[in-house]
Amino acid sequence: MARIDGDSNRDLRVLIIDDDEGVRDATVACLEMAGVTEVMTASDGESGLRLIQSVRPGVLLLDLFMPEADGFHVLRRLSKFSASARPNKVIVFSGSNDPDVSRSLIGLGADELLSKPFRLDDLLKAVIANYSSPVLIH
Repeated sequence: MARIDGDSNRDLRVLIIDDDEGVRDATVACLEMAGVTEVMTASDGESGLRLIQSVRPGVLLLDLFMPEADGFHVLRRLSKFSASARPNKVIVFSGSNDPDVSRSLIGLGADELLSKPFRLDDLLKAVIANYSSPVLIH
């Protein structure tokens, strides 16, 4: 599993928005094992948007399909935020492999897409890649 050194993650704040508690818990555990110390979670899009405004995470891990305020809704709302108020990187989780959906997500501001189920190493590489020269230990 990839790991970042202690100094590289000092400013790394990750917010996970996913309605599936199991996915949230597994993702938090994975990130913490990799050395990420600031991981927050939200179970729906609206509470996630409020957290984005208050804690300004560097990375947003966003589930696409959630009841009510889904990932599309969150991305549309984020597009109205100022650049300094948006996360540096938005990674969308999706069970969909539809190319039209992928294009829509990129058009709405997603930086990267991870297909569910995803490998934990792929998740870590996507999160860590946003930061300058982290030390990866395999």
